[in-house]
Amino acid sequence: MKQKKKNQGKQRRIWKKISSHRIYHCPYINFYKDRVIDRLGQKTNFYYFKKGPFVAIVPEDEKGNIYLVRQYRYSIRKQTWELPMGSVHKGESYLQAAKRELAEEACLAAKKWTKIGIEHVTATVYPQRFTTFLAQGLKEIDKIPDPAEIDEVQKFSLREIEKMIKKNQIVGASVLASFHQYYLHKK
Repeated sequence: MKQKKKNQGKQRRIWKKISSHRIYHCPYINFYKDRVIDRLGQKTNFYYFKKGPFVAIVPEDEKGNIYLVRQYRYSIRKQTWELPMGSVHKGESYLQAAKRELAEEACLAAKKWTKIGIEHVTATVYPQRFTTFLAQGLKEIDKIPDPAEIDEVQKFSLREIEKMIKKNQIVGASVLASFHQYYLHKK
């Protein structure tokens, strides 16, 4: 077994923020420039995006099938299959947001909710936080999916989902991370 190498004679340092300035703001995202002292003691600029938290839902039926939603994602110019997900509104709990998003996007309600993970989109320039829930005891509700967002709702077996991932039909990092949390939860 290899031993970890440590920097000899160097103390572990964390970054220190000197100042922060919001460069750009719109309803969807904020872009910041922070003046910092990095771990080597150097003054530098660090740029990053901020966006509010969101939830991802893994809706699992009694046979282990998962409901996915198909959407057109303009930023990548592609139709993708995703888990139901969306922003947490101000004053709303993560669980309330998950229940709302499941109803809006997949037209489903669930009897049992389990929080299975908390992630960040990245740990670098886009540290948006999201919480993944497993929704079970599903029931269809009398509603249609939001036509501005959702093209189709369909359930798939885990084997089908694995093939879709390999064929790049499921591409979002947050969706893939949520599936990873689901697999770990099921172990």
